[in-house]
Amino acid sequence: MKVFVLTAVFAVLARGALAQEFMVAGMPDGYLNLRTGPGTNYKILTRLFPDDDVSYVEERGNWLKVRLRNGEVGWASEKFLHIYTNYDGTILTVQQTPTGHLNLREGPSGKHPIKGRLFPGDTVINYARKGAWIRVQNRRGDFGWVHSKYLAF
Repeated sequence: MKVFVLTAVFAVLARGALAQEFMVAGMPDGYLNLRTGPGTNYKILTRLFPDDDVSYVEERGNWLKVRLRNGEVGWASEKFLHIYTNYDGTILTVQQTPTGHLNLREGPSGKHPIKGRLFPGDTVINYARKGAWIRVQNRRGDFGWVHSKYLAF
């Protein structure tokens, strides 16, 4: 019994020590309100958009208190946040492409607007995967989506 209790305590402590990352899902309105408290009756601080990322702070019912990359903290409905199930911080290297560069896109398809370019030898951090597309962060801190065909571990 003591072993079970100690294992449970360590599991809870370990879970609290790791910051859980979330990604904003697509919504009918096109945005998610970040509020001052856990409910729709609280003041709106800002809007979050699909694929924005936030870090878990605490939970109250089906509302999550989250921290934005700029440090701002607020509350968002849990049903519009997806856990980064495959975030692992793996460093990936851009490989040679037919065009000599890899497009960093706003979303996970070739139809999304291009945010920038990556070049062979550039390194990025793995954040999420959606089919053949990987959400990455480049060395400048920009987030975007790239096709996995041109990345290597």
